[in-house]
Amino acid sequence: AVFDYRKVSEIFAPSDGAPPLTQRIETGKHSLFFAHHAHYAAATTGGAGIATVASFKLASYHLLDARLMMAGAQAYAQSGDLERARFLADRLHEFGLPHAQGFHEACEAAVKAIQGPPFQCGQASLPLGVAAF
Repeated sequence: AVFDYRKVSEIFAPSDGAPPLTQRIETGKHSLFFAHHAHYAAATTGGAGIATVASFKLASYHLLDARLMMAGAQAYAQSGDLERARFLADRLHEFGLPHAQGFHEACEAAVKAIQGPPFQCGQASLPLGVAAF
């Protein structure tokens, strides 16, 4: 288990001469016990699209925090699934976490700029459950 954990610990605390972050994340995804940590890193490091959605799904079974919820919502929106994106944004808004305020401040900025609001400003129209992710 210790040897397997080293695959993911390199993501967050790289040793001297470690490969680039993307390569460390890919190596960590092959961990038998701790791959969810690599998927968390993949989902929250600014990726986009289907690959980020897949990593979000895998990581969220083990840990679901505000950072991962924002990344997952962005990934769903970028891949065109606005219902799931809005559902996650709704849940995130319910928690009222201070470090997630910037995510919803985009709604106020859009209203002030008189432009269409981003996805996180609208309510999800379908009652999705956790199994939908």
